[in-house]
Amino acid sequence: MIDISDILNSNAVVITDCEPKPAKSDLSKRKITDSDFSVSWLERTLQFSLKTHRKFGPNLSVERIGAGQGNLSTLLQIVLDWQGVNGETAELPSSVVLKIPSMKAMEATLKKLFMNKKSGGGFGSGVDIQSAMLAFENALHKAHAAEVAFFRFSTENMSRAPEIHVPNCFFAQKFDNNDNGGILILEDLRNAAAVKPIYEGLTISAIKQILDALAKIHALSLENIQWTCDLDMNCSITEINKLSKGQYEKMRRTMAVSLKKNYPEYFDGLIDKFLDSFSLNSTLVYDLHKEVGIPSVLVHGDLWMNNMLWRRCDGNNTQDETTDQLLAIIDWQVGLKNK
Repeated sequence: MIDISDILNSNAVVITDCEPKPAKSDLSKRKITDSDFSVSWLERTLQFSLKTHRKFGPNLSVERIGAGQGNLSTLLQIVLDWQGVNGETAELPSSVVLKIPSMKAMEATLKKLFMNKKSGGGFGSGVDIQSAMLAFENALHKAHAAEVAFFRFSTENMSRAPEIHVPNCFFAQKFDNNDNGGILILEDLRNAAAVKPIYEGLTISAIKQILDALAKIHALSLENIQWTCDLDMNCSITEINKLSKGQYEKMRRTMAVSLKKNYPEYFDGLIDKFLDSFSLNSTLVYDLHKEVGIPSVLVHGDLWMNNMLWRRCDGNNTQDETTDQLLAIIDWQVGLKNK
């Protein structure tokens, strides 16, 4: 249970499993678009987190972001309208990003991936979307709990490693027993950073930035081993496949067969080798470090182009051209201890 007096007197960012949750009375007030959270709930939560008495003005705005990027969460950019309070001079964030795990977002992603072949896209109709939705609900909750645990770890240790490349987290909350309340309130980096297109690839300089960022997180996890006892901090793809009752493996194979059929010049043969060499039922990839005596470190688990944010060129937030300066690694939903 979070004691509000502790929050207001603490330098720590608010990271909690239990409070505050959107009260029923709040839901009759102005809701934030595409969510069950009210504007007044967000205002109170940020007041606690940022240790401020300032309130929102009438010009708060909401924009849905991240559409079409395979997200399993609803992502909302909230442009805040802080009103001044006499005696308060601290600078507050002008905007934040809400990350809300959502079955609706998951359904949209699954339908896009596995739309019927006759419609001219997707990976075919070999997956029952409704069955996959039911199977993935527990996996979604597990993945969100892992990300909450990661941000708890990074926030608690930020003073020891302020240079680690992850967004600031102002608030993190797991789902409650009624499957409500899962949310992250994160630093908004959209004006400063963007993802690089997959087709653009990465330069040697960019790869060095990634390796340096990962090394800092690995070192931090070796110096502070209490995270290894956190049961939430172990959401592997194998675990997700189990929670989804094998639906993840079925989707993976459906996509592989489609790639092999539609692009044989690129994937024929390689796909078979990949599927044969990596079984989601195997724990070897997660346990190999134990066999050779290497301690566990915290790894990302889903490190690809859309989960890395790079500084925009000349600070131009209207264009997506980026430099090779890595600003943040995001989406720690399958963060786990590994080799």
